[in-house]
Amino acid sequence: MGYDLYDAQYDQYMDEMYSNIEEELREELYEEHRDQAIEEFIFERMQSYYRQKPDLAENAIKFLRKSKALLEVDPTVSLIYAAISTEVLIKSVLLKPIVYGMVHNEYAAEMISSGLLKQSGIDRFKDLVFDVIDENVDLGCSINEYKRQQSSETLWRERDNIQRLRNKIMHAANECSSEDAQQAIDITVEFVSIIVAVIRNFSLDLSSEGLVIDYVDPNQQSLF
Repeated sequence: MGYDLYDAQYDQYMDEMYSNIEEELREELYEEHRDQAIEEFIFERMQSYYRQKPDLAENAIKFLRKSKALLEVDPTVSLIYAAISTEVLIKSVLLKPIVYGMVHNEYAAEMISSGLLKQSGIDRFKDLVFDVIDENVDLGCSINEYKRQQSSETLWRERDNIQRLRNKIMHAANECSSEDAQQAIDITVEFVSIIVAVIRNFSLDLSSEGLVIDYVDPNQQSLF
């Protein structure tokens, strides 16, 4: 069954609906309750969300492993896996718990956070992501200004560049270099480190398999 005018109209309607939801969410929840969400409310809700969905980063970590394994074999495919891993980590492990936490009704929270992120890009929510990272991780500067070692561009700008490369690969059949793929992997690894630091602030941790687990301070582990 082909894609017809009705399908196009339906997709347009859904895009407009989620766009309206996004606008309302930003105005009524984000703008009004921003300080409350960051300082008082979001901690408990995000911690609860992570406990309820311990496997939310598992697939992203699998894709990162695939990216590393394919680096020498096929850099172009490696970059695609790394770029997808980064986007899923930001959406599923940072952004979705934040949006979920800002909606009090459980059913509505799941519906809005899932649907909104499916329809919307990350950049329109980046200020919210930046706030949560800055609140929970000491990077020495704001995440908006944060740069990887030996990089002249901010981490977020590097992410944008890799996303554009991925789009050219997917939509124009372009290829990329091993250096591009390695950079994509390094960016993903950097985001993993930041996300782990965020999760640890909720007394949780991320296992090597990408599962959320209880955090155990190595300095407080029993010797027996």
